[in-house]
Amino acid sequence: MPSNEFTVKFHGVRGSIPSPLINEEVEGKLVQALQKAEPEDLANEGSIKSFVQSLPLEIRGTFGGNSSCVSMQVGDELLIFDAGSGIRMLGQELMATEFGRGQGKANLFFSHTHWDHILGIPFFVPFYIKGNQFTVHSPLPDIRERLEGQQNFEYFPIPFSIYASDIDFVVLENKTELKIGDLTVTWKSMY
Repeated sequence: MPSNEFTVKFHGVRGSIPSPLINEEVEGKLVQALQKAEPEDLANEGSIKSFVQSLPLEIRGTFGGNSSCVSMQVGDELLIFDAGSGIRMLGQELMATEFGRGQGKANLFFSHTHWDHILGIPFFVPFYIKGNQFTVHSPLPDIRERLEGQQNFEYFPIPFSIYASDIDFVVLENKTELKIGDLTVTWKSMY
C-alpha cells in the first residue's frame, strides 16, 4: 500500500464503560428489518443475505458499544490509539495477519490512563505472541508503571510481565511531534 493511502477503523468509541446492546434493542432492530422485508427477500438463504446487506447499518449492525480504540494503517505502519475494550476485537483481527505468526509491529498511543482507555490491554492477544513488537507512546513519564499497575494481582490475575511480545515504552514529554517512518504524529495535551 503506498504511504499516501491509509485506513482508519473505530473499534470502540464509547466513554467510561462498554455498553453492548440489550435484548430489547436487538429485538427492535429485528422488528425494523422485518418491517422492510418483502416475501421475495426471505425466499432463500441468498436472498436473505442480500436483503440484510441492503439494510442501513443502524438496522443491520451496531456501533459504539466498546470503549476507546482506534487503529490507523498507513502503508506498513500500524498505529493504535487507546486500548479500551475495543482493542480486544482489533487483536482478534490482527491474529489473522503477521501478528498471529509473531511478526507484527505496531505503535500504541495513550493520552491518559483512565480505565476506558486501558481496560482492554489484558485481552489483546497479540501481546501474548512472542516476536511481535510494540512501542507504547505517551506523554506520561510513568506510563509503564501505570499499565503494569493495572495488572497487579489485586486487580487482575495475569501480570503485565507475562506478555511474550517485545513492548518498549517511549515518553513523549516535552515533545510536540514524533516521526514514525514517513509519518509525523503531533498532539496537544488535554490536561
